[in-house]
Amino acid sequence: MIRLVFALQSQDGNMYYTDSSLNSDGKSHVIKLPLGSVKCQLSWEDLYALKDRDYNDLVVEITMNPITKSV
Repeated sequence: MIRLVFALQSQDGNMYYTDSSLNSDGKSHVIKLPLGSVKCQLSWEDLYALKDRDYNDLVVEITMNPITKSV
């Protein structure tokens, strides 16, 4: 299994990951929204302990392109 983790470094130097177990405050700093079968949107909260909970500090759309390996 492949695991892909994204991170955001905030202005105060904290790193917040898509895997909340890696975040220093243990909180989930990303809302993952599926946009079909191969796209998703990641909306980030950049404040420690989710201070303002606006989740608009960084918003990205990701498109996954699976590659089949031929043998």
